[in-house]
Amino acid sequence: AYVGDTDTLKIEGKTDGENWQRTVDALAVVGVEGDKLRTLMRAVCTVMQLGNLTFDVDPSDDEKCIMTSEGELAKLVDLMGVETDDVKQALLTRTIIAGKETYKVPLKADAARDSRNAFAKEIYQQVFDWLVRAINDATSAEANYGDASDVEEFGIIGLLDIFGFESFEVNRYEQLCINYANEKLQQK
Repeated sequence: AYVGDTDTLKIEGKTDGENWQRTVDALAVVGVEGDKLRTLMRAVCTVMQLGNLTFDVDPSDDEKCIMTSEGELAKLVDLMGVETDDVKQALLTRTIIAGKETYKVPLKADAARDSRNAFAKEIYQQVFDWLVRAINDATSAEANYGDASDVEEFGIIGLLDIFGFESFEVNRYEQLCINYANEKLQQK
C-alpha cells in the first residue's frame, strides 16, 4: 500500500480536514475547482488505490500470478470507470508483438507489482504536469492582464526545490548549479 495508518492527528498544528480545506482553497485560486477539482482528486485517488492492489503466485501455475485484492480492485475500477477485466489484463500480463503476431504473456507477482507501480507513477506524473500547467496559466501575466502587450518585460517567479541534498559519485555541471543556488539561498 502507498498509504499507511498513522497515529498522527495534526501536522504543524492542523488536522487533515483543515489542511484539505487549505488545499482546496489554494487550488481554487488557480482555477482548479468544480469538475477540474473532482477530476484531479479522482486521479490522485486512483494512484493511491492502485497501491492497495496485491498480487500472489497463482496456486495452479507458479509462472503466473493472481490479484488477491478483489475488493480493492472493485473500488479501483469504479473510480476509474473501466472494466475489471481490462485492469486485470493490463496488470497481470504483458503484450509481446513479434512480426504480425501478438502474444499475451502472464506476469509473475513481482513483475505485476512493478507494472502496477509504473502505472501509478505515470498517472502521478501526468497529474503533476497538468497541475504545473494550470498554475502557470493562472499566474501568467501575459495571459491574465489586458494591458500585457504594453509591458516590455514581466517579472519572473522562480522556484527551487531544496528538499534534500543529492550526492553523486561524479558531480556534473547541473549538480554544481543546484548546489551553488542552494548556498546562495542559505545565505539570504
